[in-house]
Amino acid sequence: MLLYCQSPSIYKYKTVPTMRLSIVITLASLVSLLAPESGHAQQCANFNYDLRSQAAVNSFPSGCDSVGGDVTISGADVSDLSPLTALTSIEGSLIIKDNAALPTLRGLDNLKSITGGLDIHGNSNLANLNGLMDLRSVQGYVYVYGHPVLTSIDGLSMLSSVGSGSAGGSLNVSSNAALRNLNGLTNIRSVGSDIYIDNNPLITTLDGLTNLTSVGRDFNISDNASLYSLRGPDRLSSVGRHLSVNENDALRNLSGLTALHHVGGHFSIYSNDSLGDVNGLLSLGRVEGDFEIFSNNSLANLDGLINLTAVGGHFWIVYNSALRNIDGLTSLDSVQSRPVPIEENYYYGMHVYGNDILLDLDGLTALRTVGGNLSIQRNYSLRNVDGLSNVRSVGNDLYILSNWSLDDCRGVAPLLGWPYGPPYDSVGGSIFIEANDLGCQSVEDIFFTFESEVKITEAYIGLLGRAPDPAGLAYWSGELQSLVASGQNVDIALKKLTNDITLTPEWIGGGGSSGSAYQSAAERVVANMYSNLFSRAATSNDLAYWSVELTSRRVTESEMVVLLIQGAQSKGNADSEVLGFKREAASYYVSKVPQAKFSRSSATGAVSGVYDALTLQASKDATDRL
Repeated sequence: MLLYCQSPSIYKYKTVPTMRLSIVITLASLVSLLAPESGHAQQCANFNYDLRSQAAVNSFPSGCDSVGGDVTISGADVSDLSPLTALTSIEGSLIIKDNAALPTLRGLDNLKSITGGLDIHGNSNLANLNGLMDLRSVQGYVYVYGHPVLTSIDGLSMLSSVGSGSAGGSLNVSSNAALRNLNGLTNIRSVGSDIYIDNNPLITTLDGLTNLTSVGRDFNISDNASLYSLRGPDRLSSVGRHLSVNENDALRNLSGLTALHHVGGHFSIYSNDSLGDVNGLLSLGRVEGDFEIFSNNSLANLDGLINLTAVGGHFWIVYNSALRNIDGLTSLDSVQSRPVPIEENYYYGMHVYGNDILLDLDGLTALRTVGGNLSIQRNYSLRNVDGLSNVRSVGNDLYILSNWSLDDCRGVAPLLGWPYGPPYDSVGGSIFIEANDLGCQSVEDIFFTFESEVKITEAYIGLLGRAPDPAGLAYWSGELQSLVASGQNVDIALKKLTNDITLTPEWIGGGGSSGSAYQSAAERVVANMYSNLFSRAATSNDLAYWSVELTSRRVTESEMVVLLIQGAQSKGNADSEVLGFKREAASYYVSKVPQAKFSRSSATGAVSGVYDALTLQASKDATDRL
């Protein structure tokens, strides 16, 4: 095969026995063979240059401005690249590696474009990249890693894109022990493939990425010990595949991600010990793959995720020891919408696990579907799961395990198919509920507690026309549970307790103020109960029947309210539907309003005008404003 160096007036040929177009230049005598005639510019031969010594660098064709293949510079004694000063373009890649004596890249000052990649690594005395100040385009990758004394990458400041070629390319700035900033990347607007900013212990921000708008695949920011802020990529709106922010011990916030609205693959926020919040993610709407918030020991809340609506893969909130609430997830509607591999299904779905001081799950009130497992485990301060009350389906298993303070699981009663339970539940796989506090140790335990509070809430609505106060609900439901636990029939126990309510000053001074011994007074009691329970007037037949029952003392007011509720629920009619809306409004009020802020007027307002979905939502909105 023939290799040739070309000038306008002369061809010199050399026969080589291999098909690979590569040459190792080690002898100065080759200069005379490859040199053009005086006065003519030279184009380089279309092959790779492997320069393994300073002599080889010195022997590089002096007029050569364009190399059709790769240029590799790797030699223990290489210290001066000035013989490459004519070079303006490289069709392959430029690799500068393991040159222990090389202090500078001066000599590459005229290089403007690289069609392949740029790989600079393991040059132990390289202090900066200033010799690349004229480099405008790299269509492949850019790697700068493994330099102990490199303090600046400003030499890349003219570079506007990485990986613009059809094969894409990555930007990797990693393991540079003395590098203090990324300012040399300020002109880069897009990276076709991946970005890795890893193990640069002195950088404090990402300010050099101020013009970055898109990352084609992965963006990895990991193990940068002094990085306290992600300030810099404030224009970045999407990451094509995975985003990882991991093990940056000084990182306090995610402020540089304020424009990010979409992650096309997985998103990991892992083991950033100083991270206090995720407020930099306020624009994030969707994560198409897995989302893991894992082992961030200073993270107190997730308020920055207020606009997150969906996670396509699994969602882990795991081992965040300072996390008190997840209220920022109030827009999250679905988790794990994509298919789940059966052999790995435990890890998929929604996992809230090992968050030692997490008190509640109230931020999940918008969550409707979980495609994999729903797992709530080892959150030792968790007191209730009310935030799960709107979950309508779980694709695989439900785990509520070893939450030692959890005594209120009413929030999952609808998911478990209350009042009938399995197999009328909405869990696709198995149900595991155990090792929690009393009230949440089994499906039966949950239903017993839930039913007690439902019955007391309905009695409050019918008799007093209001939602219960938290203390009253806890007292009367506790009494009901005690009576049933002692062997009494639940309906008989409920009538006894509702009778006790009619002996309270509130009943005597309100709905029961006129007694019911007289027809007119009895009719007022009947009218009030129908209005309170069903938001409608009693019919003439209703008034006639119940007023006779009351005046004849065949039933008491407390017995009547129980019978009205049971009658409506057995028929499943419009009255039952209205009562359901009122009950939900009352339960929402009790869950949101602490005893210290309770008032009879606000509790009455929470249920009085409720009769359909719209008025229910209006009631909840009013409760939220209290």
